[in-house]
Amino acid sequence: MTSSSPSFRSHPGVTVVIPTVGRPELARALDSVRRQDYQGQIEVIVVADRPEGTVDEELLEGADVVLYTGGGKRAGAARNLGIAHSTHPYVALLDDDDEWLSWKLSAQMPEFAATGAEVIGTQAVYRNANTGTASPPVPTRVKQATQTYAEYLFRKRSATVGRPVIFGITLIVSTELARRVKWDETLSRHQDWDWVDRMERQGATVLQLPQASAIVWTGSEGSISSAPDWRASLAWAESRRGAWAPEVLVDFLAGQVLRYALQARSPSGVLRSLAAMARARRFPSIQCLTLGFVGIVPRAFINKRMTKQR
Repeated sequence: MTSSSPSFRSHPGVTVVIPTVGRPELARALDSVRRQDYQGQIEVIVVADRPEGTVDEELLEGADVVLYTGGGKRAGAARNLGIAHSTHPYVALLDDDDEWLSWKLSAQMPEFAATGAEVIGTQAVYRNANTGTASPPVPTRVKQATQTYAEYLFRKRSATVGRPVIFGITLIVSTELARRVKWDETLSRHQDWDWVDRMERQGATVLQLPQASAIVWTGSEGSISSAPDWRASLAWAESRRGAWAPEVLVDFLAGQVLRYALQARSPSGVLRSLAAMARARRFPSIQCLTLGFVGIVPRAFINKRMTKQR
């Protein structure tokens, strides 16, 4: 199929990049890509953050290309490597322990031509790996065109399950943009937020569709998002000081950093969170203060609430 053919123009090719450390759930993720009903070409690149040849070949069935980082480079480096090897005009992301719904690409891809957006995500569904129970589509309210990405995510962020979020595994981005604005390979968390925030601050339009296209599995072993690393979150927040509105920054500090410090039961983390909020010279919203103090609640209880059915 050539780039000048009608089919290519109406259904442009998509490269799917899946970073992995060889978890068995990778087979499920690959299967969900191969079950897509999209009529365009789909290329699947699996990037193992492992030494070459150390991932079970049976797990890699369904991948068009398998790359290795050598190990210890983390997901940001794996994604950058996969994006660099993409052969299609758009790139989509998926984690090895999550999966897509079969209509994901066919629902999202037409929106690029219809809206002119450069970054498109959707809602998702949480499913608990231990109980199998699923949540309603989240977030409850998708990002509005008039909101900045950071304002949508962090300003007056509530303690509810349906609070604002844009899932990295739902994102599709033009390959040119993804190569120009690379993942920050130094970050241990907030990689998705950081990447999209920087793309938007370089002029990209970020759109979120009110339709679930993916399943986010919670409660799996080794999940970075489950670790209360308040130091990494505080460092990332400080990198945005001066770039974000003060009211957005202070709400992030309250809703994210303070919450992680409380989850970690770290007195020094709580004190440093409060000091950073004081430097913003703004008082956080009640919603974000409430979210911050949710850190007192055990994570296992939160995971059960996230996947509670209607």
